[in-house]
Amino acid sequence: MLKIGEFSILSGISIPMLRNYNKLGLLVPSLVDDMNGYRYYDKSQLVIANQIVAMKSMGFGLDEIKHSFQLKHEELQALFKKKIKEKELEQRKIADQLDSLRKTSSLENYDDTQIALRIVTKTQPKTYALGYQMEIHQYHEEGLLWAEINKQIALQHLPIPEDATAISIMHSRDVDNDTILAEIMLYIPQKLEHVEPLFLKEIKAHEVVSVLFRGSYVQLHQINLILAKWLETSNYELISEPYIIYHKSPKNTNLESSYLSELCFPIEKKIN
Repeated sequence: MLKIGEFSILSGISIPMLRNYNKLGLLVPSLVDDMNGYRYYDKSQLVIANQIVAMKSMGFGLDEIKHSFQLKHEELQALFKKKIKEKELEQRKIADQLDSLRKTSSLENYDDTQIALRIVTKTQPKTYALGYQMEIHQYHEEGLLWAEINKQIALQHLPIPEDATAISIMHSRDVDNDTILAEIMLYIPQKLEHVEPLFLKEIKAHEVVSVLFRGSYVQLHQINLILAKWLETSNYELISEPYIIYHKSPKNTNLESSYLSELCFPIEKKIN
C-alpha cells in the first residue's frame, strides 16, 4: 500500500487533486485508517491514475473521465471519436480567431482598428420581405422610396409590424443616365398577396460579415473599405451586393448621433 504522498509522486497527481478526485468518486483510496485518517492507495490504482492524467491531457473533463470507466471498448472508441470532432471544431474556431486577430493587428489607423473590432460573421435567418425599387440620382433620395412604401402600406392596410427590420440596398450606378437603382425592404413574418406596386421576396437564410455602427452614414465609405480588406484576406467571398440594416434611423430618432445601422456583406466559404 502507498501513502498519499508516495502515490502522488508516482502518479504525478498533486495531493490536493487526489483529495478532490476522492470527493468526486473518481479515484478513491483503497484504505482510510480509522484512527488517523491517513489515506492509502493500492499500486494497481496507478493504472487508473495514469488514465486520468492521459485523458485530461486529451481535453476530457472529470465527469467524462469518470463516465469512461464504465464504458465497454466499443463505447470508449465512440467517446474518443466524439472528442476528436469536438476538438476539430475548436481548432477551426481558434484558426478563425487567430485570423481575425491578425487582420485587426495589421490595421495601423486607430479608427480602422475600432471598426475591425466590431466585425462579426453570423447567419441571417430565412424570412419574407416587402420591398420597393426605383432609380434615384443621389443616395439621400432614398427617402422617396420609404415615403412610397409607407403610403402603400397605409393604402392597402398591410399588416406590417411597427418594428419591422428595415433594409436598404444600393445597386450598381447607371453611368449613362447617372442613376442608381435603389431597393428598400421591410422584413415581415408572413407571406402577403397582391402588394403591387410593391414586391414580395423570400429571403433565404444566408451568412454575412457585418459591422454595427452609430451615427452618421458618412462612415459607410470607411467601413466598406475595411470590410473589403477583411474579405481579401479571409476564407470567404462576397456572393451578392451589401445591404444596410437600419436598427435606429430617422424614422425612430431625430438625433443623427443616435442612429444605429449595420452594414452586411453576404458571404460564403471559398471553395479550395
